[in-house]
Amino acid sequence: MGYYSTSPKGTRLELQVRPRAGRNRIIGVQSDRLKVEIKAPDEGGKANAALLRFMAKMLGVPSSSVSILTGKTARKKTLLVSEKLDCALLEDLATPKSSRTKRGSGSTG
Repeated sequence: MGYYSTSPKGTRLELQVRPRAGRNRIIGVQSDRLKVEIKAPDEGGKANAALLRFMAKMLGVPSSSVSILTGKTARKKTLLVSEKLDCALLEDLATPKSSRTKRGSGSTG
């Protein structure tokens, strides 16, 4: 998959984000970027904060492990996840699901 890469600092994710969507969800991969829709508006950092929380939930990592490297004011963003991520999980995220809003059916939290 072209939307992620690993480094000693963690995993980089290339995203295309659409704020003010009907709900938080992952659409799939488009042009080597993971396309994500976020319900929050793109004002006052609300969409960025919601994006970080949503991606942490989807990846099963603490919110503090996810940060925006580039694109804080743009729709094209690069995230850094400081936790080690399983490639199978990353590839699964890219698989279009009609209503992917949370990761699996395991634990809540």
